Amino acid sequence: ALLRTGFFSDAWPRRRLIWLGIGGLALGTAWTLALLGWAWLRHFPPQAMPQLLTYWAAPAHLAMALAYAALLVLAAPRWLADEGFAGWLAGRLAAAGRMAFSNYLATSLVVCAIFSGWGLGLVGTIPRAGQIQYVLLGWLLMLGWSQPWLARFHQGPLEWLWRSATEGRWMPMLRRV
Repeated sequence: ALLRTGFFSDAWPRRRLIWLGIGGLALGTAWTLALLGWAWLRHFPPQAMPQLLTYWAAPAHLAMALAYAALLVLAAPRWLADEGFAGWLAGRLAAAGRMAFSNYLATSLVVCAIFSGWGLGLVGTIPRAGQIQYVLLGWLLMLGWSQPWLARFHQGPLEWLWRSATEGRWMPMLRRV
């Protein structure tokens, strides 16, 4: 629905995007704090927490997701026009987004190889504060490989495989130089 109404192509009025960003953050934060208050007073009851996180937190998640999307749409035109670091980052983020399926599965495999028992088995051995380095490394790898890949190929490897399967034929993979 957002795509069809022009949300991502800068067709929405700037004022509406600002209100969606601010309103979504406010509503999502208030809803989350209310749920946190309820759970805190009851000492986070194990029987209720799965339902609370899965169902009752869904409106907050939706509000926050819409807010983040609106704020990114507001920021994107400036990022894309910038010649400096922001422009570089926007290009890298756009490439990583075009390869989201490949990046998601590649990241999952790498993280499993690092943390699971069939890999290095590091689960539970790294303190929470130390885990951020793995997140940053994953982001750097995605930002690093996506744009060079897309310079040579039309899309990511899994996106190509998925598209070929849905079309019922092998789609072209290499870009013509």
